[in-house]
Amino acid sequence: MKEFLEFVIRQLVEFPDEMMLTEIPGGKTTIFKLQLRQSDVGRVIGRNGQTLGQKWHDGATTLHGIHVHGFPNMFILSTTQTAWGPNFPHMMNEQAIHIAYVIAEAARQGLARLEVSAAAEQAWVEHHEASAGPVVQMWAECTPSFWNDEGKPSRKLVRNGQYGGGVFGLTKIFEEWRAAGRLEGLETVALAEA
Repeated sequence: MKEFLEFVIRQLVEFPDEMMLTEIPGGKTTIFKLQLRQSDVGRVIGRNGQTLGQKWHDGATTLHGIHVHGFPNMFILSTTQTAWGPNFPHMMNEQAIHIAYVIAEAARQGLARLEVSAAAEQAWVEHHEASAGPVVQMWAECTPSFWNDEGKPSRKLVRNGQYGGGVFGLTKIFEEWRAAGRLEGLETVALAEA
């Protein structure tokens, strides 16, 4: 098993010669301790070997800040293309409710894979950019720094930023999307087809 894991991991990391896999035998289990160069830790790799960093080179592209085309069955819980306000845990909870609904619906329908379509992802990015006015104004008026592109917000900053419709606007979008019950914008593959 160790040899198999080493083979697979070496194909996924940028610095395979720096990878160390240690086998720690236990009673009924074996633990494998993996050590990597820091830049290889947490790399998210999607279809065709594309990393999330490569996909988002020019700014984030998602559906609702949660789903990314080319990264099936991946769910993101963050502030990128979602809303946040003074009660930060509130929006995290709304995202968790939404993700839980999608997972439960996938299980109910017997789905093996969910992935946002390229068209739905693009439509959300366009909506996100169009609603960014208040956020862009806030960034432009803040003290120039790294965080706001020195007071001149770029398209990449807008794509990576929060949803301009606010917490209640995004929560309403989530609620209406779930109420429709169609998993709109997601391409699905049933377990029988996988």
